[in-house]
Formats: sequence, structure tokens, C-alpha cells
Amino acid sequence: MTPYEFSSFSSLYTSSGYSTSDANYGLVDSSYKANCIHSLFTSLCATERSILSSATNIAEIGCGPGHLIAKLRDVGIFNPDSVFHGWDINPSAISLARDNYANITFFCQDLLESPSTYDLVICADVFEHVTDPYFFLTQLYKKAASFLFYCPLETSLMSLLSNGKIVDASFRNVGHLHFYFKASLDLLLLRCGFDIKSYQYASDWRWSSHRSKSLLRKSRLFFFVMLERFFPSFSSALIGNHIVLYATRSKD
Repeated sequence: MTPYEFSSFSSLYTSSGYSTSDANYGLVDSSYKANCIHSLFTSLCATERSILSSATNIAEIGCGPGHLIAKLRDVGIFNPDSVFHGWDINPSAISLARDNYANITFFCQDLLESPSTYDLVICADVFEHVTDPYFFLTQLYKKAASFLFYCPLETSLMSLLSNGKIVDASFRNVGHLHFYFKASLDLLLLRCGFDIKSYQYASDWRWSSHRSKSLLRKSRLFFFVMLERFFPSFSSALIGNHIVLYATRSKD
């Protein structure tokens, strides 16, 4: 068992249980994550866009069934001749990925235990699941020159007022062990050696996927959508969100 595995979840991420708990196994939110990453890319300066688009070998750690890296390959950010690899320790996920995306190479192995290195590593919804994110990230730091992170921001006023119910549901339903807000996430990445170049709050998919016939609920939904659009930092602190970050290795 690797140092960042949580013993109670070791079988969760290597068995079929995690994949079968969601019939689409991340298909819907992978499309959303790809759009968020594309949005961040378009907001970068020309130099940063050039660095990302010129990456010739790209990997996703914790790729699951491969939906996200497949969508990013096709979204127009990267050179079409770039090589894409997906890494995951879940055999059932990798089996699905290989069936669905034959033109991407997938490895049923821990990237951190391999000698492979890349121009860019994508890490989306991963290190909140591991027991020791500091160890995980300091090892990940060695694997590439550039990184794209996608992470939930679940510590908010709403989660605090819920008396732990929100974070408990996240723990029980999807195995999150750590709950971040923007400043704590920044501190973790900086302490692990990353230089955060740019970030963007994700327009939360919860609102776009919500359908309600209640006028009161529609009004409340409209308020949250407007709050998130015009005051994203405040909205994140109030109700939580997700965030996309572009980072590089700090100069030694």
C-alpha cells in the first residue's frame, strides 16, 4: 500500500464498486471539467497558452474511465500530435477506458511509482481523496513541468452551518478526506513547490443541472447563479465551488 492510501478506501479505488456507484462514471462532470479547463486556457496570457498548447506528452493521474483526458484531447487546446496517457489504479476503470478510447494509452498503475515524466500532468478531483496530500503532491511535482488542477472547494459558510452534514456526505458518497477553501488550497500547493500561474472558479455545475418547478426555488437558484457569476470569491466562501488552476514547478 502506498503511503497516501487510506486503508478503509484501498479496496474502494481498486474494485469495481467505485465505478458501479455511478452508472455514467463521471461522463457528465468530465464534460463540464473539460469546459472549465478550456475556459481557463482561453484566459491565460499568450506565453502561458503557448506553453500548454506545445506540450507533446500529457498525462492524467486518476483518470478513471478516461472521459476527461479524451475530451481535453479533442477540445482544441493541445497539439493534435501530442501523446496522451491516462493513469489509474482501478482495473475496472482502466478496462472501460481502454474499451472506449483505443487511441489513448492507459496504465493500470500508480504514476507516482513509475519512472514516467511528462510536459503536462492533469490532476482533477484526486488529492482530496488521499490520506497524505502533501506527500502525494510533492511526488507529483517531480512528474512534469506544468500542471492543471481541478479541485472542489467544500469548506464554506454553508458547510460550516450544516453542522458537518455536507462534508460528511462528501466523505461517505465519494470518499473525500480533505476539504479545502481557496486560501488553504493555495497554501498546500505553494508549500509543495508549485507556482500558481492562474486560476478560475468553475461555474458550479449544480446550478446548470438543477431543475425545479417551485418559484421560490427558482428565485433562490437565480440568486446563487448571479452571486457566483459576479462575485465568485464571495460565492465560493459562502456556498462552496470548484476551482481550476494552472501551475508550474517553482524555480529551485
